[in-house]
Amino acid sequence: MLWVGKSCLASPIQSTSEVGTAEDDRVQETKMRDEKQLSGWLTRVRFGQHRYESGRSPTTGFTLLEMLVVLAIIGIVVAIAAPGWVRFHNQRRLNTAQNQLYQAIRQAQHDAKIHHLNWQTSFQNVDGQGQFSTHPTTTLPVDAYWTPLPNGVQIDVDETTIREEDGFYEVQFNSKGHVSGQLGRVTVRVEGQSRLRRCIFVSTLIGALRKAEENRTPQRGRYCY
Repeated sequence: MLWVGKSCLASPIQSTSEVGTAEDDRVQETKMRDEKQLSGWLTRVRFGQHRYESGRSPTTGFTLLEMLVVLAIIGIVVAIAAPGWVRFHNQRRLNTAQNQLYQAIRQAQHDAKIHHLNWQTSFQNVDGQGQFSTHPTTTLPVDAYWTPLPNGVQIDVDETTIREEDGFYEVQFNSKGHVSGQLGRVTVRVEGQSRLRRCIFVSTLIGALRKAEENRTPQRGRYCY
């Protein structure tokens, strides 16, 4: 009777241990299965497999219609911005040319007083390109060294009123730095542009200079004043 009692008591304890182990195995198996499914789903999302599985091509890109729309937008932006950019670029070139001519005239005036000789600044167009030179009046313009203006900038012969001789425009100064000859203006423009202009006035006999630019309305038939 004692042996039977021990057997009966031992059996339930062994069964409970086995049940607990089986339950743990099922939980572990379920956890591993869930982790595997989650890993597979993340992999499909990462490589775009979910799009392929839904019936769509895994290759991404733009359609022809989308490309045409983008090209149309780019064309509109360029059409709006291009004229403003061209005008800005031409203004910079004209400003550079105006400063060059202003300094060249001042240099001729300075050299005349320093060397006690008559000096001049000469201007011309060669194949539509403006040029200038500073030299003594004893040196012929054809023998002088010429410096080109920025590309495309030329002397505007219609609005330049300083003295012209043998195809050269010139501003002369005597040994005192005073203007020797006709007062007036030298005007530059960009080839092919009818509006934009810059000019320099030789306004007094003592050699006073001033800069000016184009205006909307003309004055005595000229727009730069």
